[in-house]
Amino acid sequence: MHTRRHVLCGMLAVGTIPFARHALALEPASDRKDIWAEIKAGRFDIAAQRLQLHVTEWPLDRDARSDLAIVQFAAGEFDKAAENLARIIKLQRGFASKGNQLLEMEYREAWYRLAQLRAGHTPDTPPPISPNSLLAVLARSQEPEAFADSWADAVIDFNKRLEAAVGNTVQTTQADGTTVTMTTKVRHPERESLEREYLCLSRFMLGEQALGEGDLGTARKQLAESVVTKADHLVEYHIARAELVRLG
Repeated sequence: MHTRRHVLCGMLAVGTIPFARHALALEPASDRKDIWAEIKAGRFDIAAQRLQLHVTEWPLDRDARSDLAIVQFAAGEFDKAAENLARIIKLQRGFASKGNQLLEMEYREAWYRLAQLRAGHTPDTPPPISPNSLLAVLARSQEPEAFADSWADAVIDFNKRLEAAVGNTVQTTQADGTTVTMTTKVRHPERESLEREYLCLSRFMLGEQALGEGDLGTARKQLAESVVTKADHLVEYHIARAELVRLG
C-alpha cells in the first residue's frame, strides 16, 4: 500500500509540482468548523493534514486533537487515531467522572474503542459508567433507540432548568454606574431532531464496530440506518456515507 509520502514523491517525479505546492500551502485548522467543507466532500485526508498543522503547534488543545483523531479514523489512519485518543483519554479519565462531562468522556472512549478495533487491536476501554451511554450501546446492553430517547430527555430537561435559572433578563452594572438590561433566550431544539442526532451517532458506532469485527452485513445495515436519519450536521453522518460507498 502506498503512503501519501510515496504518492507525493511519485507526483513530483512526473512533474506535478503545482499540486505539491498546493498541498504544502494547506492552512491550519483548529476545529471541525474549519474543516467542514472537507468533511462534507469526504476529503478526510486533507482535513487531517490541516488539523495536524494546528495540533503540532498547539499540542495541548484536546478538542482539536479529538477532532484530528476522528478525521484520521475516517481517512483509514486507525493507529494514529487510537494514539491521539489515548493521549486525551489518559487525562480525561482522571478529571471527568460525572456530570455534564460524562457524555463527552464516553464519546471519546467509544471512538477509542472503534479505532483500536479497526486497527486490529483488542480494545482496552473500561465498562460503561452509565447505562445510557455509547459504551453501553457498543456493549449491546443499551439499544440505540433507548439511548437516543434518554439523551433527548436529558437535553430537554437541562435546557428547561437552565432557562429557569437564568430567567428572561439579566442586569449588569457598567463602569459608569448605569444599568444595562439584556434579554436572554435558551434555545430549545425539537425532540425529533435530538433523537435523530443520537440515533445517527449510535447507529454509526455500531456499524463501525461491526466492521472491526468483520461483520459486513451488520455494518452496512447500521451505517445505512445512520444515514437515514439525515443528521447531516454530524461528522458521523458523513463518515457513514463514505463507508457505505467504500463497502459498495
